[in-house]
Amino acid sequence: EDALQEHYSSPEKEKSSKAAKSVDRTSEHTMKRSFSQLEPDTCRYILTVHLKSGHNLTAKDSNGLSDPYVKLKLAGGFSKAKSAVVYKSLDPIWNETFTLKAQALDDGLLIRVFDKDLVGKDDFMGRCVVQLGSLPMNSTIEKRLPLEDPEHGDISDDYGYLVCEFTVNSNEKKEEEEGEQVDMRQKLKKTRRRASLFPSFQVSSPQLSSSMPSGSNVQRRLTRIHLDEADNPHLQKFACSPSSNVANSILSITLLSGSDLSAMDDNGLSDPYVKFRMGTEKRKSRVITKTLNPEWKEKFEMRMMDGQGDTSLSVSVFDRDYASKDDFMGSVEVDLAELEHDRTHTIDRPLQDGDGRILFLLTITGMKDDVDGAEEGDPLLLHRSSVKDSYSLKNTLTRMDDIGILMVKVVRA
Repeated sequence: EDALQEHYSSPEKEKSSKAAKSVDRTSEHTMKRSFSQLEPDTCRYILTVHLKSGHNLTAKDSNGLSDPYVKLKLAGGFSKAKSAVVYKSLDPIWNETFTLKAQALDDGLLIRVFDKDLVGKDDFMGRCVVQLGSLPMNSTIEKRLPLEDPEHGDISDDYGYLVCEFTVNSNEKKEEEEGEQVDMRQKLKKTRRRASLFPSFQVSSPQLSSSMPSGSNVQRRLTRIHLDEADNPHLQKFACSPSSNVANSILSITLLSGSDLSAMDDNGLSDPYVKFRMGTEKRKSRVITKTLNPEWKEKFEMRMMDGQGDTSLSVSVFDRDYASKDDFMGSVEVDLAELEHDRTHTIDRPLQDGDGRILFLLTITGMKDDVDGAEEGDPLLLHRSSVKDSYSLKNTLTRMDDIGILMVKVVRA
């Protein structure tokens, strides 16, 4: 933007149309790089935009008028808005207010004006960029924003201008959350210090006394393992659940299609793809280019861990951009705890924070234990009971020959 303003203010450079377009392209590339991918729950600032009116806009229809509307996009597309269409006017009056979320004051707000066409894609009428750092904090300022077309326009072209009011405020909720996170980290440090003060208990088992030399390192370590939970309230409080890194089921996802998605590109189309996330498991679909009704027909599998706390599946749709960060198009949250196991469920839901719908299938398999439903006297149940008894706490160090090493070599990942 600074390069463009300096270029326009110089009478010598105004004579060179070719140089002007080169600066325009450089400015747009810089602007695109400044857009950072922003998660909605990490915003630090709230930007309020009051779109008042437009003046002397370009005529795009055969009647010498236009049907203008405005798109606002901040920080890679996670925070965006769209105005209503004002028909048959070159001096539209909107008087609409939008609230956008920003991560940093150096983010840029991209404002684009389009002409609504019932047949064909909408015509581009101009754009402007506003840097949040140029706006005062906690106060309202009105700006007159000249429109430009860096791709096809000339410095002498007049695309009209917009009149907007801007207000930037800090996100007090985010600051409170950060303060709570600091308090939580302090509490966690105290908890770790308390856990390190667990008392040691002497082992009275004759098997351990006869098997291990007196005063050996192994015996001293074992005295810290055999704790009586009934006599140790600290152990009851900080007791850990069984290992939660064992996969006990498989979530099968069949991504079918999307419909009526948002147009994120200037050609009126998008290049959508989908991201799935469940806990630490992530999957990503292929990109379908230039469409608002993509058909993926892809299948994914995700492991559900035993003892996993979060049982929700997050489905997010993005638009692939090669010159800047990918645009967020909407998301869907599915609570897997509500789904019946060993059955295929059809999920057809509208996208939140976006337009259109997404269609996919979910199947959860392998939730039941191998011995569930076994009758008394079943060989499998008896074998499992025998193994648990053989390696119970009371039989520690009685089967030393069973101790060995399991070596795993990863060939490909």
